[in-house]
Amino acid sequence: MSKPSISFILLAYNEQECIVDAIADCRVFAREHARDYEILVVNDGSTDRTAELAGASSEGDVRVIHHDTNLGMGASMRDGYVAARCDYLAHLPGDRQVRAEALAEMLPLRGEDTVVLSQFRNPPSGRRRAMMSVVFRLLTRHIGGLQVDFAGTYLFHRSWLDRISLGEASSNTFFFSFQLLELCRRAGAHFSVVQIPTYLRKQGTSRVATPSRIARMFVEIGKSRMKPS
Repeated sequence: MSKPSISFILLAYNEQECIVDAIADCRVFAREHARDYEILVVNDGSTDRTAELAGASSEGDVRVIHHDTNLGMGASMRDGYVAARCDYLAHLPGDRQVRAEALAEMLPLRGEDTVVLSQFRNPPSGRRRAMMSVVFRLLTRHIGGLQVDFAGTYLFHRSWLDRISLGEASSNTFFFSFQLLELCRRAGAHFSVVQIPTYLRKQGTSRVATPSRIARMFVEIGKSRMKPS
């Protein structure tokens, strides 16, 4: 199988401590595993030097997409995917808890009709966050009506953006991914799953599991229930 072209979508909100290393992770991986690549940093309303450092780190391979205000993870994914130019797309967190190296086990399973999902080999969370994850996934399946599950990232061919109605994945939170994957499933996608490693955040503070973000996500699950397929 020939090497693919890959768009890395780095999701960044106030990640000045990590973003340069996250970009370097993608670059090192791509130069070994891809025939062509790009790194899209979605600067989601950062108030620190994230955008500046990302732009300065470019070797002709980085584009920075700017949000004037913090719109959310789902909005960042959506804008990154739409802007991507390469054949295969994968999002990664700017905090490096999931790194580009995770795609090494995913690439051999890729295909235009296959979406490669990941699950955590070593979830980087304490008991509180693990319990929230369980509750979220139960609500996603039983309230949101979605059947596809993942943790970390996923790799898919950009042609899926033309095969589904992306506007139906309307969430601006993490829930967006579950909507997108469900639309792919209903459009006939095949799924493969791999286990990937995760890392503890070395700098800064995680903003994923804040009470306001969790509440917003649960509201979106209730509002955006998909009809059974």
